[in-house]
Amino acid sequence: VREVADSRYEIIAGERRYRASKLAGLDTIPVVIRTLSDEEALAFALIENIQRKDLNVIEEAIGYKRLIDEFGLTHEMLAKVTGKSRSNVSNTLRLLNLSEYVTSKLIDNLIDMGHARALLSLPNEVQDEFVDLIIKNKSTTAEVEKMVAAYLHDQQFGIKDKNPSKIKKDPDISRLEEFVADTIGMTVNIKHNKSGYGKLTISYSSVDELEEFLSKVNLTNS
Repeated sequence: VREVADSRYEIIAGERRYRASKLAGLDTIPVVIRTLSDEEALAFALIENIQRKDLNVIEEAIGYKRLIDEFGLTHEMLAKVTGKSRSNVSNTLRLLNLSEYVTSKLIDNLIDMGHARALLSLPNEVQDEFVDLIIKNKSTTAEVEKMVAAYLHDQQFGIKDKNPSKIKKDPDISRLEEFVADTIGMTVNIKHNKSGYGKLTISYSSVDELEEFLSKVNLTNS
């Protein structure tokens, strides 16, 4: 809480616990009193809100992005204040790059976060094609990752058939792509041909995410 007037306090975090205490008939509850500006109080309230169990993953991602945009928090700082890993925060934020159609399927629990993350390497219109196929065939995350990797490989080398149901699967490249993406917490696309030539592309959703990655690999200009 923070003091807003003589002997009057505003709840910054813990509104649900306060209401539960009232329902339980408690006369007093322990609190921590903080001296906070209006901006700091809003940040605390946002952090409390995104840790609610009834939020879906997109609402959580929107909360993270607001804390980044409005208060300048980094992915590392968000991880510390929410008790999540930095990679979890980064991967959740990446979901904001999904198409609206795929996002709606994720919110409705027709696909899970694993499916959604696998689709991030695709253009939005192709994401939409894939998600319908995923739901229809009840595809596993591993199957989707293989399909996406094979699709991107075919596009790299000029194969025109865009029908996801006809795509050959490449499990080795898919597993490597997933490993690298999980390790650095960013969207990764690996294109590889039989002669050994290939390309690894790392995508970022904000300048903050890029700077954080460059800092980790010691490539900052400062």
